[in-house]
Amino acid sequence: MAIQQLTKEFKELKINPPEGFNVELVDDDVFVWEVGIFGTPETIYEGAYLKAILHFPSNYPFSPFKMTFITEMWHPNVFEDGKVCISILHPPGEDPLNTFERPEERWSPAQTVSNVVMSVVSMLNEPETRSPANIAASVMYQRNKEEYNKKVRELVQRSREAALSENIEIPTTVEAYTARSVRARQKSQLLHARMHEEDDFFSFSETGDSTSSECGYSEEGSIY
Repeated sequence: MAIQQLTKEFKELKINPPEGFNVELVDDDVFVWEVGIFGTPETIYEGAYLKAILHFPSNYPFSPFKMTFITEMWHPNVFEDGKVCISILHPPGEDPLNTFERPEERWSPAQTVSNVVMSVVSMLNEPETRSPANIAASVMYQRNKEEYNKKVRELVQRSREAALSENIEIPTTVEAYTARSVRARQKSQLLHARMHEEDDFFSFSETGDSTSSECGYSEEGSIY
């Protein structure tokens, strides 16, 4: 079921690209995706291009995937190794060690890649500081917002320079942000119309793993 679901989601995201991010397969492996997130205009992430890798388990969508930024990040809910810690990517059910999180906020098979990425985009600008993955970033965010914003903007600029070196066009206004997805959608739909009769248009390799993606909590409720 995982292959069918991932193929369906990937195909939909290529034909109807959402605002704010794009997706590609890594080595044609349907279980490993690269996501490119465009920083939201009029926020401290304006002009950013943030790359992340998604690793899907073999029992997807019954278990959540892992999301790890490969672009350097400084954020309360992103571990130093880039792993994202967000409720929507925690396995279903209750966690007695995490009293800040309700079961309905966690993963369910009804969730999609698009839902998760959009939740991460929101999280970037509105961190959850009660149970941080990066304690130092969380402390700076709460005690010295000016210094926090400065550090984030420095990383945003680096990501922008890296993207421009790859000839990636980055929207920096709301109009351009919206127009980018419209152009991408039109291009993808035209491509799909030309190739829809080819059986191998969306043909991927079938590897994958069986790992889940919950952030860990100590007995005191802090992340380890």
